[in-house]
Amino acid sequence: MNKIHFIPSRLLRGLIPFLLLLACAACSDDFTEPAELEDLPIPSYALPLRYSGTWSGINGQYTVSWKFSPIILPDLEYWELEIKQVDYYIDGEFKHTATVSPYEFEYKASGLSAGRHYIRAVYRLGRQGHDDITVESTREIVLGSGAIS
Repeated sequence: MNKIHFIPSRLLRGLIPFLLLLACAACSDDFTEPAELEDLPIPSYALPLRYSGTWSGINGQYTVSWKFSPIILPDLEYWELEIKQVDYYIDGEFKHTATVSPYEFEYKASGLSAGRHYIRAVYRLGRQGHDDITVESTREIVLGSGAIS
């Protein structure tokens, strides 16, 4: 005949607070200090560039009016980060630094040639008391084909 064993109530009363203490200790292990900035996994595709603009051209020379701003996908507040500045480059040449949200850059030019043009944004991210890190994002615009990458 099978016997059913019960846990004595005195043992059960002592075991429940112990299990609750273990559960609370395990919860406190879930909190960690924010990672060092150099170790944060922020890939360039996490900060793509928003683009709007127009262009017109005659004989392979184009007049452009472009506007760029970052699309901020990661929750930077989670890592206690902020964007300190965004440097914009067109075809490798520095054009503008934005230091105030929404970190926009408007570019107007004439005489651009047909073909591929690259707009690069270099984001400087920081957290108080730490060295800044940079994350880059590049966007390609093709003049003459009507294609935007």
